[in-house]
Order: sequence, then structure tokens, then C-alpha cells
Amino acid sequence: MPLDFRPTLKTALEKGRLLSLSPPLHSQGRDGRRLSRRHGNALEFADYREYQPGDDLRRLDWRVFARNDQLLTKQFSEEIEPRCELIVDQSASQQITPAKAQATLAVAAILAAAAENAGFRLTVWQAAEQWRCEPQPERPLEWQHLDFTARRSPGETLEEACWQLRPRGLRILLSDLLWPDSPRKFLQLLREGTQSCLVLQMLSRADLQPELNGLVTLIDAETAAEHSYFLDAEALAQGQERLRRHQNLWLEAAENCGVVLLTLVAEQFLDTWDLQPLCQAGILQ
Repeated sequence: MPLDFRPTLKTALEKGRLLSLSPPLHSQGRDGRRLSRRHGNALEFADYREYQPGDDLRRLDWRVFARNDQLLTKQFSEEIEPRCELIVDQSASQQITPAKAQATLAVAAILAAAAENAGFRLTVWQAAEQWRCEPQPERPLEWQHLDFTARRSPGETLEEACWQLRPRGLRILLSDLLWPDSPRKFLQLLREGTQSCLVLQMLSRADLQPELNGLVTLIDAETAAEHSYFLDAEALAQGQERLRRHQNLWLEAAENCGVVLLTLVAEQFLDTWDLQPLCQAGILQ
């Protein structure tokens, strides 16, 4: 492991132990209770909740509607007991600066601790060429697959790996989202089958405002391809405009797909450990 992540992870766990992950809206019953892990078969009926736009109409209980004109959907025990899947992008661009990799893992560790505090069943995926499931998801200091050397992004590997993902839970991706493929297609696949889906984009200051000028040779972190450019103020401004358009595509796709998308700046996060954006978005409490 080229970087020592343990100090950052220890600080993150200290922050996370004071927080709880908010369950997906659909994971709560009509009265807000949750079932225990011993509640029975995952397909066992557990409770009702009020119908909300976008719910599967096949879950509506028409007999209840006929009796009292109340639209209620059936909930099952697996849905009442919340599940969380964290997906951590291990592609090489995530380590373009040390702060970017550290901040990504710090947020993942905070979310893992908060999920355990809230009684979630947690799964942590390290998204490399082959997605790897952490055997100790609730113990970030024991995560085994942290190297940020993958040559393929989640944009390239999600379709191959998504059969491993579990339905009816909260799914969270931590990534820089810096790949050229269609955001909408990716987010539709990531969102499929979940009750709630969140994408936390981690960018470094170098991504946002590269401090380069003159004739430079840039090396693609994931393909190792080398390209020479002459960078002046105009070229840098064009690069920032392309990034702005890229961000807007992701924001538009997220809104259309029902995905919450938040962007954090790695260095700023590590300086302040400010979790208010996640709390304000209803992710942490």
C-alpha cells in the first residue's frame, strides 16, 4: 500500500461513532419502527406504509383501499431492516493526489461506522477490475483491498459486477466520476433495484484547478498513456469549462434517475472534516 491510510481512518472512525446513517425512506414502516434481524424470512410480510409516487403498484393492497380509501403498500422484512452497500472506486485516478485517496476512504469509513450505529447490514465493495467484497465491512482498519491502482473505472466495470449487488437497500458510490461514458446509463444501472441511491463525488483541487503551465507531459493515471500539451491560461480555461459541462451532465442524469449526488473537495474535507453537506442531504444524523 503506497499510502498509510490508518491515521486518517482512525480519525474518521472517531467522527463516525457519533453519527447514524439515515435509513432509506422506504425502509421504515408506517410508524417508523424497524424489525429485528430475527424477524423471519426476507419475503415475509412485515408492515404497511403509505403509497408514494414511484412505488411499485403491484405492492398496493387494494383490499385496504376498498375498505377505507387509503393507499398502502406492503413492506417485507428485508425492506424494513435496512441494508447498505458502499462501493469505493479503486481506480488509479482516485490517487492522483494523496488527499483524494485519503478523503475517499475517510468518508467511506464514516459511513461504515454510521451504518453500524444505525443497525444496517453493511457490505463494502472495492471497485477495481474485479470487484472485491470486504470480509470485515464494519471494520475499516481491517479493509484488505485498498490500493487505488485499478486501470478501469466503475463506468467500465459496473455492468460486469452489478449481478453481485443486493436489491432493496441503500447503495452509495464514492468516486471522482472522471470517465467519459454516459452518466445516465451508469446511474440507471447503479440505481436499479435500490430503495435509495447516493453518489459522493470526491475531487481534488488539482482536478478543479490544475497548477500547470507551459509544455507539459500528462500521464493518464489509469492507462499510463502519455500526452504532451502546451498549457496556457486559455487552455486551462477550456479544461475547466469541459469539467463544468461534465459535472452538469452528471447532475442532470442524477436528477432524472432519482440519485442524490454530492461533490466534496478532498483537501477541504480533510482540513475541516465538515459533514454538514451529508447531514443536510439527510444521509447522516
